Amino acid sequence: LKVLLPASWKDVSDHLLKVGIVSTIESFLSCPFHSQSFKGGYNDSYSTRNAIKSFLSAMACLEPLPMIDVDLLNTLAQNYNCWYEVLFILENQYSVLSASNLSESGNKHCEKILLAMRHCYRGLGETNIWTSLALKSCSLPGSNYAASLEVYGKVDRALEAYTALVDLVESEESATASQLEMDFWEERWSHLQREEQQLAVVSEFAEQTQRDDLLLECAWRERDWDKVRLLCSSPGIVAAVEAGNPAMKICETLSAVADGKLGDVENLHAQSSQLCLYKWQFLPQFSGGSSVHAKLL
Repeated sequence: LKVLLPASWKDVSDHLLKVGIVSTIESFLSCPFHSQSFKGGYNDSYSTRNAIKSFLSAMACLEPLPMIDVDLLNTLAQNYNCWYEVLFILENQYSVLSASNLSESGNKHCEKILLAMRHCYRGLGETNIWTSLALKSCSLPGSNYAASLEVYGKVDRALEAYTALVDLVESEESATASQLEMDFWEERWSHLQREEQQLAVVSEFAEQTQRDDLLLECAWRERDWDKVRLLCSSPGIVAAVEAGNPAMKICETLSAVADGKLGDVENLHAQSSQLCLYKWQFLPQFSGGSSVHAKLL
């Protein structure tokens, strides 16, 4: 496929025909019948293969690379464990577009590609790369200053810098910052506050922003089991568990331990393990060195 697909693409000279081929490729990739992987082997020797990953790997050899729908690529990266293949395509699209004089709609598409790249790197646990890409969408110098302090481990000074930036939201100067930039400040500020174990501050912030995941994290760390039980039944947490987030189910397990419901603990622990294993199979190979593996463990 890595030979045939690029050769066939190179032989097509008609632009409209190429547009039609890209549309067909997108329709094929978005079909619901693809499995995440399948087993194929020879003489009882089995290896895991991924059809979508193989196709995207071959498509990355096309010259020039076609413009595939960004939302589709994002979905494929997450659901078919083809993070690096998707990142290669997205980075190529961004480098081509960013080097051109773009209209307003073109700049918006560039921002959309950046957002997709950030999503992929966050899924891989690459926080520093995620931060670097987020700063490309920030306009205020203070954002770069605060992020630099965080990268170099100056947590207290970084917190002060992010706090000053968050205060801009209430001032007239905030009009110069985009919503994405202000979300970036709040996200990094809350992350550093959690690292510093400022749970009361984070809990207050979570209440104001209606972040059930942060509220749950603060509740179990403070051993407020009544609040944990209440939050575990909230729509946001239930949706997160159904989406495959094991951290929420682990909190429910801790609550059962605190209540002495040992019969429930084993069942909840088994569910948590299954969610972790399910999420693990959508990550790159462990030898790839992605830090998200350590967090999942």
